[in-house]
Amino acid sequence: TDFNAAATQLARKGLWATAVLHWQNAAAKAPHQVVYQESLGRAYARLGFFERSLDVLQSAQRQTGSPERQAAIQQLIQAVQAKIKMTTQHTEQK
Repeated sequence: TDFNAAATQLARKGLWATAVLHWQNAAAKAPHQVVYQESLGRAYARLGFFERSLDVLQSAQRQTGSPERQAAIQQLIQAVQAKIKMTTQHTEQK
């Protein structure tokens, strides 16, 4: 939980890359805590690592048994997929 708390504070300050490191540690030490993976997936997306974000979020979605949590993660996945699509379209237009 120390890693998660530190990551949350870093993210609030806009230090997303450093926050990712802390969420990686939190997820590694408590792999069944879906909330750490969800936060890590959000952070990857914030940094523009959309494919990595999808991997983490899809894994988190598979691990949770809560329909509400699955639905929330699915919304995040859809948002990341939309960003990928926008980025791909923007790149193709250049």
